[in-house]
Amino acid sequence: MSLTKYSQVSRNQEVTFALKQNYNVVWVFENPDPNFRFESEGEPIRQEDNVLIKHQLTNQWLASDLKPIKNSYGEKEYEVMVKNFLVNSKSQNLVQ
Repeated sequence: MSLTKYSQVSRNQEVTFALKQNYNVVWVFENPDPNFRFESEGEPIRQEDNVLIKHQLTNQWLASDLKPIKNSYGEKEYEVMVKNFLVNSKSQNLVQ
């Protein structure tokens, strides 16, 4: 695992989940609504809840694009990557 590994399809950062005692593989589940994110920190997550999964070290959320790719079994799947699709602009921050 390396922070410089990227996907062969989208050329975005690869995602790895591993059973290691290492800060590189710490993930945080957050509320998708930024107005309730701080208040819901540490609360239990129900099965039907929507969540954002954020990499603790880089503060980047998991993302997926809507372009399906065929896996080695010939079935469609969506690539998961660490990428922020949001634009950090003043107008967006004011809306939040």
